[in-house]
Amino acid sequence: MAVPRAKNRCWRLIQRLGFSNNDFELIEVELASGATHSLISKERVRVELLDEGDRPLSWTYAYLAVDENLTEPLITDATIDELGIQVVSFRRGLWRHINDPPGVVRKSALRG
Repeated sequence: MAVPRAKNRCWRLIQRLGFSNNDFELIEVELASGATHSLISKERVRVELLDEGDRPLSWTYAYLAVDENLTEPLITDATIDELGIQVVSFRRGLWRHINDPPGVVRKSALRG
């Protein structure tokens, strides 16, 4: 399958993240708006949930998908559950970790 020209940015991103092109495969994804292509890791990768001081709160393994049309990171409901994230407010980016004491509310990190 030919790699769409715009996907070159995705290949560069996975290399910047420390992966090789051999770690991913190009797949066709059907959306309501039509077909598109995404890169998906062949193996699951370790995903860590970090606190404000970059200390791990929890971790799990998940497949990594890279799509140039995404403007922010997305994770599945299953990954949210496995990481112990309890959403307080989607819109305001407020959440807590399952092991947090009562009353602790965290704010999602800003993209940097």
